[in-house]
Amino acid sequence: MLKDLAHVSGGVFYHPQTLQEIVPICRRIAEDIRMRYTVGYIPSVQGKAVRHIKVEASSPEHSRLIVRTRTSYVFPEDVGGSHAVEESKN
Repeated sequence: MLKDLAHVSGGVFYHPQTLQEIVPICRRIAEDIRMRYTVGYIPSVQGKAVRHIKVEASSPEHSRLIVRTRTSYVFPEDVGGSHAVEESKN
């Protein structure tokens, strides 16, 4: 269940079997945090309540980029709230 939750939320699942595996996992997590960028957007209020997203990244300088994102999200039914205000600012 935790592996599925990590996949859907854009996270990573680690399951160390021994204490010796914990330090290398922590190093990977620390490296990931230092190399991370955050991208965001505000979707249009029109459309389906459940939305599926796919984000891809490429760079001529780097042959391998890893993108971790949520695979879908549910748009709130209250579209007259804060999302509509933010949408009108753009």
